[in-house]
Amino acid sequence: MLLDVAAPDAVGSDCACAGAAPRAASASASAPHAAAAAPRRIRRATRARASPRASFRRIRRRIRRRIRSPSLVGCGRGPHVSPQAAAAQDGNGYGPRMRVAALVLAAGRGERIGAAQPKAFLSIAGRPIVLHAIEALAACDAVDAIVPVLPAPLLERARDWNASARARRKLAPAVAGGAERQDSMRAGLAALPASVELVAVHDAARALVRAADVARVVEAARRTGAALLAVPVRDTLKRVRDARVVATEPRESLWAAQTPQVFRAALLREALAKAEAEGFRGTDDAQLVERLGAPIEIVEGDPGNVKITWAADLAWAESALAAREGDA
Repeated sequence: MLLDVAAPDAVGSDCACAGAAPRAASASASAPHAAAAAPRRIRRATRARASPRASFRRIRRRIRRRIRSPSLVGCGRGPHVSPQAAAAQDGNGYGPRMRVAALVLAAGRGERIGAAQPKAFLSIAGRPIVLHAIEALAACDAVDAIVPVLPAPLLERARDWNASARARRKLAPAVAGGAERQDSMRAGLAALPASVELVAVHDAARALVRAADVARVVEAARRTGAALLAVPVRDTLKRVRDARVVATEPRESLWAAQTPQVFRAALLREALAKAEAEGFRGTDDAQLVERLGAPIEIVEGDPGNVKITWAADLAWAESALAAREGDA
């Protein structure tokens, strides 16, 4: 617009010079030079006035350059930042391209560990167990957002976490979980936007999961729709009744399930709805999907991806973390 406003002034000025040029020719020796220069100015001004499309294109290019600048698309905090971009910048991991979201289930009480507070909030290496799990997921480029599912009375604690910048970029607001695993999973799923294609469900107590293993299981779920980390069973397993061995299970075909377990979002929602309609309670998320008859791919995980369950596991996990940092 400024260019359009300026153009008429330039044209009028040049036209006045052109009109004065013949009169000046008889009084000054420089008149031929002025008369020769004036037509060039007139032609330039006339072209500018006669080509509004050219001016419009220049203005449009300037506007586009400004729109692409960081302050207007959410990398900064300019006046035109959308609510979604602003939320993502402030640590609400719901970005416009989010395709893989991780639910970190941390609402359980963890009674077997015998602590006064929920297990996920106990500290190892100076940080809550749940935060170690979140950091591991955040280190995986395949994960776009992370939703912690916490006990309702402890939601505010998430604000005090000293998370890394990488984790803060992916962290979505914590949601309140339920009394049982499926209740927490339902709450986490309800918090996800429709753009999410894959959901990775992870136990907060598995604080030592490796980012590389997370990437592998996500990739498997992209291919098949459902995948989980697991390790082959090493011990001999006995079936027992009334404190008596009744059978020895062949371990060749047995695997111990781990997390994350990754599913297409629509498949997981369908499995959860079916289980709830039939009053079924599973011990893990894959069990719900199994009941649909859907194939689930096994991805061999790391034996160190242990679920912290007992008090002795805390010391072991702290030692394992220290050893891992020493190897890095």
